[in-house]
Formats: sequence, structure tokens, C-alpha cells
Amino acid sequence: MNKAPRGDEPTQPVSTGIQLKYKLRLVQHKASATGSFFRSFSGATGKFFRSFPEVTKRGFRKFPEVTGDFFCRLRKPITSASTAAQLKASTAKSFFCRFRRPILIAATFLTLATGAVTAVSLTLSDESVQLQQVDRTQIAQQLLDSAKNWDVRKLKDALQKGASIDSQDELGETPLITVSRTGKIGRMKFLLNNGANPNAQDNAGWSALIGVSKNGNLDAAQLLLESGANPKLFNESKETALFWAATRGNNELSKLLLEKGATIDAATAQGVTPLMQAAAYGHLELCLTLLSAGARVSVRDENERTAKDYASMGGLGKHRKVKRLLNGYGAKNGN
Repeated sequence: MNKAPRGDEPTQPVSTGIQLKYKLRLVQHKASATGSFFRSFSGATGKFFRSFPEVTKRGFRKFPEVTGDFFCRLRKPITSASTAAQLKASTAKSFFCRFRRPILIAATFLTLATGAVTAVSLTLSDESVQLQQVDRTQIAQQLLDSAKNWDVRKLKDALQKGASIDSQDELGETPLITVSRTGKIGRMKFLLNNGANPNAQDNAGWSALIGVSKNGNLDAAQLLLESGANPKLFNESKETALFWAATRGNNELSKLLLEKGATIDAATAQGVTPLMQAAAYGHLELCLTLLSAGARVSVRDENERTAKDYASMGGLGKHRKVKRLLNGYGAKNGN
């Protein structure tokens, strides 16, 4: 489709010079239109940027006024609060300045009083401990005295006050050791039922069982053994209950001790055995009991003497019988 010619375009064929002139005019026209556009845009932009500083300037001029008015409104309350704080600080300072001396005096007095109370408390505590020690000593002594004199009322009173049933006197004896020497079974039972230790020993190593064995009290020994007494205990001379039973010739007591585990050849510090002791006193039946239980004839003491030597030192008829028994028993068993 043919394009309609513009009004300024030639409709008839023209020369080359005219065509060039026409194109030149067309270019000039376009340039004029473009320049008008840019001039118009530049004017609008310039007007905007020219007005912007003025608006901004007016805004910043107005801001201090608003801010200043705000702070002017708050200045009075802030000033009042600051004045009140200063007044309180001044009042507190004035108070402490006025009462500083009385406060210092009171603090010093309180410190001294606290120290005095502490000192008094320590003194009272020390005195209380001393009194408790004195009381315990007195109660223990009451227990020991009542056991020796057998005053049951005082004995029970001492126990109720906290005295130990195994309190010891200056010799290390407990009430049970003291009472056992008398052989009073009822008194021994009372102490044992109240927790007395049947194996307690005095300063010389004597226990209640060793004591009653020395005295030959079979019933007392049986009571102690049933209460847990140890038949292997010995005193400082290494004398056992069996040693003293053999010395006294108490055959029944010796059998009881052996049944409860007594050491048959337990020797004293000098090396003396129960069999030697029985032979020395001519206790034929007891020698037979010991030999039957396994006592050895060949054992020697510190002087190299045997049970037969002890029997020979007697010189009586009973000693000769013991010697014959020992000779026959030693030859038969090779000991």
C-alpha cells in the first residue's frame, strides 16, 4: 500500500538538489523538536530543584522552634526533679552530719558488746564443759561405789543419769569385775543384763572370768561364758582362766573352759602350762582330763622343766601317781 505524501513533501519528481534541501529541512525540524523537549524538561527540573532548598530550609528553620518549645515545656518538671534530688541529698548529708558522732558511738558500743557477749558465751561454754566433765566423773564414781557396796538404788540412779556400766576405777576395775570376786550371781546378772562387758579387763589384764576361775566359782564362770566371756584371755602374767582352774584342781571348771575353746597348752610368762600346774599340785584327775584333751607332756618351761619334773618336785603320794600317769601317757603317745 502506497503511503500518502505529506504536505511538505514534493509530489512530483524533483532534482537531486531539491531532495537534499528537503532532507536538510527535515533534520532541522527534528532537531528543533528535540531541543524544545529538553528545554522544557530542564525548566521543570530546575524549578523543582530550585524550590527544594527553600522548602528544606523552611523545614529546618521550623524544627528548632518545635524542639525548643518541647524542651521549654519539659524544663520546669526536670528542674523541679533535680531540685528535689539535691534537696534529699542535702537532707541526708545534714542528717548524717548531725548524728555522725552518736552513730559512731553506738556502733563502737555494739562491737564491744558483741565481743563481750562472745567472750561470755565462750566462758560459759568452757564452764559448762567443765561442769559436764565433773558431773560425769561424779556419776561414774557413784556407780563404782554403789557396785562395791551394792546399793541398787544408787546404782540405778547413776545409770539413769548416764553413767557407763563399764566405768573403771583407778585400778581399771569395772563393776562386773568387782562384783564377780564376790561370786554373787544375782548381782552379776543385774550388771550383765544392763549391758556390762564380760570381757572387760583391768589395768593388770584381769577379766571377770579369770577372777572367778581363780576363786573356783563354777556357777559364776558358767554365767560369764554364757554371756560371751572369752576363755582365751590372759592377764599381764599371761595367766588364763584354765591356768587358775588347773591350779585349784577344779576339774569341772576345766572341762567347761575346754568346751568353750580355752587354749590347752597356753603358757604363762615363765612358760608354765596348765598341765604343769596340775602336776605340781598333784591333781591326778585333772591331769587325766588335760591329757585326754590333748595336752603335751613334752612342753618345757623357761627352765627346761616338763610336767613330769613338776610332779617329781612334790614328793607326796599323789605326786608319784601323777608322775606314773605322765610317764605312761608320754610313752604311749610319744609326747
